[in-house]
Amino acid sequence: MPGIVVFGRRWSVGSDDMVLPAIFMLVGHIIWLGALSYIFSKVEFDPASECSRELKDIVLGYIVILLACIIVESIITLISVRGSILETQPRLSMQYLLYIRIGKS
Repeated sequence: MPGIVVFGRRWSVGSDDMVLPAIFMLVGHIIWLGALSYIFSKVEFDPASECSRELKDIVLGYIVILLACIIVESIITLISVRGSILETQPRLSMQYLLYIRIGKS
């Protein structure tokens, strides 16, 4: 299993090793998304209060960020299971997906 090249350095982790971390992060983010969606739907934000409006905007922004992370982590999972251990050609786009995922954190 050849290491993945990220930031111009070859790491001892291969692109096929990203399945379980991506799944764990995906599950955690889905749980957070469910909790924030529940809060967003049940809490009545007072439009007259500036603090309440800002809180609503922050919660909505965090929901959007979580949705983007869920999409990227799903793609990482699907790309990571492609090919075999030594056949890295189907997983060449993994380093760019990791750049996107690191940019969202």
